[in-house]
Amino acid sequence: MLGHCPPCLSILCSRSTCWVNAARARLMDRDALVEALDSGRLAGLGMDVHYAEPVEPDDPLLKYKKGNVILMPHLAIAERKNGLNDMKQLCLNLWRATLPRKK
Repeated sequence: MLGHCPPCLSILCSRSTCWVNAARARLMDRDALVEALDSGRLAGLGMDVHYAEPVEPDDPLLKYKKGNVILMPHLAIAERKNGLNDMKQLCLNLWRATLPRKK
């Protein structure tokens, strides 16, 4: 996961581990994150970055509705000229999180 090395995840994580990434999304292998979340090897994830900005509607990280995955629209940096767009993205993400999960 770190440095695109999925095996590192099982070595570094216990089942109560929560990862937080406010740097660059590509520092973490998305497929490894999804696999770890699905298997329960990773308890939670917080990201203030995305693999594409704005976040793509089919991003697999958007499927988590249990509250253990928090995705922010890159708000951790100090001042943004695009504050209104960021707030719009935040509201859309929160709205998506409340939608019924498709089976």
